[in-house]
Amino acid sequence: MAESRQAAGDRSYQALEAELSKLRDDVASLAGTVRDIASDEVHATVDAIRDRLDKAAVEARKAGRRAKAGANDAADALEGAIEEHPFTSILIALGLGFLIGAFLRR
Repeated sequence: MAESRQAAGDRSYQALEAELSKLRDDVASLAGTVRDIASDEVHATVDAIRDRLDKAAVEARKAGRRAKAGANDAADALEGAIEEHPFTSILIALGLGFLIGAFLRR
């Protein structure tokens, strides 16, 4: 009877060992699946960030072109006003120079 208890105990131990081995394999498989899902999520997030950065860069370039065009238009308008009224422009420039000089002396 002692031997049958030992044999039953050995079988139980072997069954437990087999279950633990299966559980270890299942946990490893689950960890791999989680890692793959996380990796996919990271790649998707990186791709989304890149897309947003690309769109932001395009918008920044458009804004830069609009600002440059506006500055060119303002410069052209100023040049036209100076050409139409040269003496007034000289007097305004002298007055601004005088004011700036007075502020800088203080």
